[in-house]
Amino acid sequence: MNLNELLQQPESSIDYTFRVLSNYFDSCASSDQLAREFNHKKVSKFLQDWQGKPEIKPLLISVFEGVTLFYSTSFHQAVEVLKKAEKDVTENTPSDLKGIINWALGISARSLGWVDQAFEHQIKAVSQIAPEGPFSTTYGFALYQLGELHLYIDEFETARTYYEKGLKILKNSDNTTALFRIQNGLGNCLLHLEEFKQAFHYFDQSLKLKNLSYAEQGRGLCDLGRYYIATQEIDTAKKVILRSLEVRENAQLEDASSTSLILLGECELLLGHIDESISAFSKANEIVEKYQSSGKQIQIYKGLAQGFEAKKEVQKAIEFYKKYEKLYQNTKNEQEKRIFKLKNTQIEQQRQELEKNNTLLRETLNEVARLKRSRKSIIFSVITALFLVLLTEILFDPVIESMANNQYLSLAVKGGIALLLKPMETFYERLLVKKLRTEPNE
Repeated sequence: MNLNELLQQPESSIDYTFRVLSNYFDSCASSDQLAREFNHKKVSKFLQDWQGKPEIKPLLISVFEGVTLFYSTSFHQAVEVLKKAEKDVTENTPSDLKGIINWALGISARSLGWVDQAFEHQIKAVSQIAPEGPFSTTYGFALYQLGELHLYIDEFETARTYYEKGLKILKNSDNTTALFRIQNGLGNCLLHLEEFKQAFHYFDQSLKLKNLSYAEQGRGLCDLGRYYIATQEIDTAKKVILRSLEVRENAQLEDASSTSLILLGECELLLGHIDESISAFSKANEIVEKYQSSGKQIQIYKGLAQGFEAKKEVQKAIEFYKKYEKLYQNTKNEQEKRIFKLKNTQIEQQRQELEKNNTLLRETLNEVARLKRSRKSIIFSVITALFLVLLTEILFDPVIESMANNQYLSLAVKGGIALLLKPMETFYERLLVKKLRTEPNE
């Protein structure tokens, strides 16, 4: 059921409301500005009129507005709204809603170049959003983001794992944007792993999807350009990247255009077109300074330094190398340190959880074995008791009757027979323990 159909039969259940938000987020991801503005008005009214739990309503509105601000490239404002929502979360807040807040904070932080914060939020998101719930597509997007973040810190195999998990979730989705992103991301990952044939396959598949938005076309062409740079087909790369830039500029996707300009700068540098390279990097720099993306800024400073070095303008080259080194040290290195610290903490928590589960399992198995031994020992004890009763009837009763005049001696014999039962049970249990220890594990 699409967003329009959902809004025609509004309900106040939280599950229904989550489906509305999920559909809205999916529509936003295509970067169709007119559709987003149209849907924003309708969903905004739906949430304002919502008659569900009053303690959840402000969170729903904050998440809705935060995600809208993100897709409108107002990243700082998105973080501000979402941080406020994060503070209002309580123990009773639905887990899915907590996860959506973290996912939205993660994508906003990444767009601002705050990679360490993005990593932390996305890790939380995938642990809170139900993979098969109303936000299953968003869960797939969170896995995609973790793939992208691991790609950023050069952990390519880990990135591949997240992309492939995301692809399993999204491959049957009718959400073109979700499927495009995950295939495109996996293509980039395989490109870094130098599995060029497979990389091209996923780039090609992503671009062949029907009804791609201009944003998706621009991104797909841009990453296909990366492929041709990696395979040293620079002339082809330049043509594809220029097409990507054209699509993005025509669609007024300014922030995205800066990525195409950075790659164009790299192409021109490789082709020996130094002035054209510096021009492309400089245009990208104007856009990036506006959106304050430190990750892109690092690439630009490095490109400008290389360009001026090629022109023998040493002073300018040194200036940009210094800017590059300072920004790299202050952002990427520090962020990577924090990411690895977070990863180590996550691994330690998983180890402790595994150890706890192993301890519980051992205790359960020991209890099962104890009960099993105890049951068997009781059965043997009952058999022994019956044997002793029969033995008493046949052998001891005539003796005891002959001692009937000696009451104490008769009681002593009967008591001795009764006392034999517990030692016999213990004896059987020890035999069973010894047997269990010597048996091979199944």
